[in-house]
Amino acid sequence: MRGGDSFNDQESSELYIKAIEDSPLPSINYNYLQNIYEEAPILDRCFKILTTNAFISQDKHTISAQEKNTPEHHLEFCSSYPDVEHRVPKRDMVNYLGVTPENLSIIRSKLNPS
Repeated sequence: MRGGDSFNDQESSELYIKAIEDSPLPSINYNYLQNIYEEAPILDRCFKILTTNAFISQDKHTISAQEKNTPEHHLEFCSSYPDVEHRVPKRDMVNYLGVTPENLSIIRSKLNPS
């Protein structure tokens, strides 16, 4: 099973999201959502569009990470999420970028020579 199927299949997911700082987290019960869809079908359509856009965004991130070398991927991350690098622990950065802590330090020193 993949993570995206768990809500619809009502099973545990192999994937999870880790918040890097306190964040509000909306949630909805599966059966309640199905009732909303029956009462307002337009919301079902809206949710499908939002879900499709989320999958497209994830695919773009995956493809970008595969096509770019690590310094390019790091720069893209920093331009997409300004100031996050200063708020995110290094261990989370290396996991997101798929590099070792040593490689991240080398990349940072090359991009920001002091």
